[in-house]
Amino acid sequence: MATALLFSAAFIGMVLGLFKVHNLYRGAGFSIDKARKEFTDGVMSDRNVQNAANTAARAAAAHAVNEAVSGRY
Repeated sequence: MATALLFSAAFIGMVLGLFKVHNLYRGAGFSIDKARKEFTDGVMSDRNVQNAANTAARAAAAHAVNEAVSGRY
């Protein structure tokens, strides 16, 4: 019973925090389009991020191929 109350209180706190961040974000004049452009221009143009994404994609593809040809299923 106490656990359910604590999880409910935590959930309510997270929802209120989300609303607060949303209001701050919108009140500052930001939009999803601006955020997308900033992400594309800033994060995805970084060579380290590109290398990490490339490495992760290669590992995921290799794992998928290994699972497909292993014959377990």
